[in-house]
Amino acid sequence: MGSTSHTQKDARTLEELEIILSDLTDLYSYIIDERIVQSVGTLYYVDGVGGDDTNDGLSPVNAKLTIGAAILTCSAGDIIIIRAGTYNEDVDINKNSVELWFEIGAIINAQVGTGLTVSGSYCKIITQYGTLRVNPIANGTGVLVTGDWNYLWNIRIPCASSADLGYDIDATSSGSILTNCRTADPLIAAFKLQGDRTTLRDCITGGTPADTSIGFWILATVDKIRLMNCASQGHSSGGFVVVAGAVNGEAVNCVSGGGDGPRRDPTHAVVWSNYTYDDLVAKEITFAGAPTTYNLFEVAGTVRVSDIY
Repeated sequence: MGSTSHTQKDARTLEELEIILSDLTDLYSYIIDERIVQSVGTLYYVDGVGGDDTNDGLSPVNAKLTIGAAILTCSAGDIIIIRAGTYNEDVDINKNSVELWFEIGAIINAQVGTGLTVSGSYCKIITQYGTLRVNPIANGTGVLVTGDWNYLWNIRIPCASSADLGYDIDATSSGSILTNCRTADPLIAAFKLQGDRTTLRDCITGGTPADTSIGFWILATVDKIRLMNCASQGHSSGGFVVVAGAVNGEAVNCVSGGGDGPRRDPTHAVVWSNYTYDDLVAKEITFAGAPTTYNLFEVAGTVRVSDIY
């Protein structure tokens, strides 16, 4: 009987181990599928705490120390996974078709130039379910995009009334997409948009009125700009400013909040669908019995007058 009982116990233990192993396999598959889409390219790892740039970067225990070292090592089609931590370096993604996946809590502190430059094309910079923070230098730029067809998702840039620009999408860039990207308190502009076919979705900026900055600045070089669900507040030189020469723009569900200067689009280059703004101008006048001339409105900028009776 003792032998039989022992055999049954071993069988149950083996079954339990098989279940545990199956659960672990499912968990691993979930992590791979949900966090990092499987790729035929190579996965490189960066660990700003325990990494070393002499490592090959091919596993978390042999991670690179800096993002720049991983970019230098990788090739087109590869993915770089960056651990949460502070990276004191100017990062330039100068290769095509490279993806950077940042853990929430990753911070890039710019050193002498732009914090994050994307000079390659077809690149993806993403922080899934979180944000990458880029701290620019004084009078510097947080993110500069010069390559084509790049995708940026979930980036925050605190300019702190010190840096000039949050994002600069250069005239050499075409077809790039920014989703849920934000900035605060730039001296010149939150989003300087110069490249054709640039799309911004759910991008937000809040400025300091005393800085006399611009929220979304669309320059004369731009063709087919697309703004969707974007919002500005506190940019006293204009929440949305379009320079004459830009063409074929569309803006849908965009909002200009308190502290913004007037929207400017002198050549009507952008179609503004469902545009809302904070500062309504109104004047109430009680007319006297005697004939009197009244100056009803004297307003600089675009004026919409309704309900005069």
